[in-house]
Formats: sequence, structure tokens, C-alpha cells
Amino acid sequence: MREPLTAVPIAGRAKVIAIALGGYLLARVVSAVLICWIAAHSSARNLAKYRIDPYPHIDYWTIAGSWDGRWFHTIIEHGYPSVLPYHHGRVVPNSWAFLPVYPELTHALMYLTGGSFSVVGSLFALIVGIAAVPLMVLLFMPLIGARATWMTVILYAVWPASPVLQMTYSESLGMLLFLGILLALARFRWLTVAGLVLVLGLTRPLTVPLVPVAAAACWMRWKGRSGRAVERSEVASVVAMAVAFVVATGAWPAYVWWRTGVRSAYVDTEHAWTHGKDSRPFRGWIRGFEVHFGDLGGKVVLVACIVIFLVALFGPWSRRLGLQLRVWCLAYAVYIGAVGEVFTSQYRFMLFTFPLGVIAIGAGGARRLEERSRWRTDVVFGLMVLGFLALQVAWCWELLRVHKPWSPI
Repeated sequence: MREPLTAVPIAGRAKVIAIALGGYLLARVVSAVLICWIAAHSSARNLAKYRIDPYPHIDYWTIAGSWDGRWFHTIIEHGYPSVLPYHHGRVVPNSWAFLPVYPELTHALMYLTGGSFSVVGSLFALIVGIAAVPLMVLLFMPLIGARATWMTVILYAVWPASPVLQMTYSESLGMLLFLGILLALARFRWLTVAGLVLVLGLTRPLTVPLVPVAAAACWMRWKGRSGRAVERSEVASVVAMAVAFVVATGAWPAYVWWRTGVRSAYVDTEHAWTHGKDSRPFRGWIRGFEVHFGDLGGKVVLVACIVIFLVALFGPWSRRLGLQLRVWCLAYAVYIGAVGEVFTSQYRFMLFTFPLGVIAIGAGGARRLEERSRWRTDVVFGLMVLGFLALQVAWCWELLRVHKPWSPI
């Protein structure tokens, strides 16, 4: 059963927030060093493909403003196209796949500061990423205790694809909004959820997998109605939240349809990144496993991964996560499995599975870390941090370093 959020003393929260922020900032310094290292080993000619300014001088800001940054920069400079681009009868990748809140806020900050897109956009992402850390602490601390909370935040901060949290990507802003929604759901503040969901729907495509989480929160509130009655005003708030989810999920596809005149414009644009491959639900992941392990072997390995994931998520070692976070991890996994590919972007998409870090360090069981063997937990945590940092070096070298014409992240 979830403990009351008010059970955590303010002084205790402040200390954990300070530790978590320190770890997060140190992780961002490490990522900055890696980005500078990568900049010195990247090709200006190939990097030009991922920017709107050709053959740039390559430094930290150049790398930080590239890849998805090219699309956001294009939106700021030229807006969204009124005509979908086609090649051989298929929609090709275009700006409509990128939601407007991050580029619009970045554009406003560029206007106010006079700074360039790469500098302003990456610093904005860094700042909102830092702002998300206290929310993550407030989310976890009542569930898993102080030590496990800052450990989980640091694991998130050193995740192999975490450099995008300080690049011109919308992950940091999406995480801030997402954590705000989770906290509001935990407190049953339905109208707050409604407002944040409307913004999130135009920031990151996360509203669909959040629907089961909101449903789980409603069920928990209904189950606890004997302690506090459900008033009509609260029912109205829940209805308003449900409407907000519908609007947040459908508003952008409807707007893209209106602007381009093509009903399926948004979906076609998202499918453009599959380059004509079968884009039916779950086919991307099945195909990816088959490519790596063979037709039969791929299916066997995929099923094994699914079983391990479900056992980890719903076994006794995840009990302290609570229903909502476990539902989120499951819903999000199903969502990215249905619409995604076994592709390089999945590494950064997995940033939103950060609650799994609780299970990884053994903090999700019946006993808190404070009640368990400290040295064993510290060893596991230390090895995971070192492993994630090593993988971050590999991720930067293989994907962030531009040494060939095709190198998406």
C-alpha cells in the first residue's frame, strides 16, 4: 500500500533532493565531456545532414544542436510544411513528426536572449531536466525511501542515452511534464492532470500509455472511498481529465490533417521513419529480433524477454513501486513495442522506463534498502553506474559521433 506523501519530513526530502541534484549535475558534466570528445572526432561534411547550417564548425554546441535539433530548428525558422513531402509515392520524414511545445518555447527564449538555437535549445533542455529531478524524488521517496530514491535518480541520470537530456531534444521537457502528471495522479488531483496532459500531448507522444495509469489511479481512489467519500465535484474532475486525454491525444493529428488536407498525415509521417517496411503494430520489434537472431530464434528471444520483463515487473520484488508505476512500465513497453522499431532511438525512449531502476537495485521488495545489507546494495549500484557510463561512452562513439553519412540517435 502506498504511504501518504506527507509522511516524508521536509528536511529529509531536501537532503535527498540535494544528493540527487548533485548526482544529476555530475552526470551532465560527464556527458558534456563526452560530447566535446565526440565533436573532435566527427565529420563536418556528414554532420551537415543533421543541421540546417551546412558544414558547421564542430564543437559542443554543434553536436548538442544536431539530429532531432535539425527538425526543431527548421520548425523555428520555417514553420511546418503545408504540403507533405513524397518520394516514389511515400511520405518521407518531415517536421510534422515533431510536436510544437519545445520548439515554440525555445523560439521564445531565443527571441528574449538573442542566443542561437543550439545554445538556447540545449541549455533550455538542461534546465528543465534539472527541474525534473526534485519531482522524481517526490515521486519515489514515499515509496522506496531515501537511499533508493537518490540511487534511482542517478541511474536515470547516467543512462547510456542520457546526453539527449542536455541536447536540443524534447525528452527533458517531456520528463518534467510526465513527472508532474504522475505526482498529480498520486495525489488524485484530476484537474492538474488534465492541464498537464494537454501540454504533454503537444510535447511528447506519451498520452496514450498514460491512459491506463490514469485509470489505475481512478480505481485506487474508488477503492479507498470508504476513508474519503467521492463527491460529485470529484467525479466531474475525473470526467474533465478523461476529456483532456482525448483532446491531448487527438489534437495534433487533427491539426496536421487540417493543415495538409491529408487525413492520415501524422501517422504517415511517423511511418516514414520505417522507410517502407511493414509498419503494422509490433511488426517492427518482431522484425528487429528476427534480423538479429533469425526467424525462429528471434521469436524465442523476444518471448523470453517479454516473460522476464513481466516477471520482474509484477513479482514480489516490485511491490513497493505501487500499481501506477508498474502499470506505466507495462503500458509504455506495449506502446513502444506497437509503434516502434528495434532502432537506435529506442535507447532514449527507454529513459521513460526509469522506475525499472528501482527493481534493478533491489529496492522494490517488501523491505526498504535501509533495512537490507548496505554493502550489497552499494556494490550493485556502483556496478550499474559504471556499466551505464561505459555504455554511454559506447553510445556516444557509435551513434553520437558523426563519422558516416547515416548516424541517427
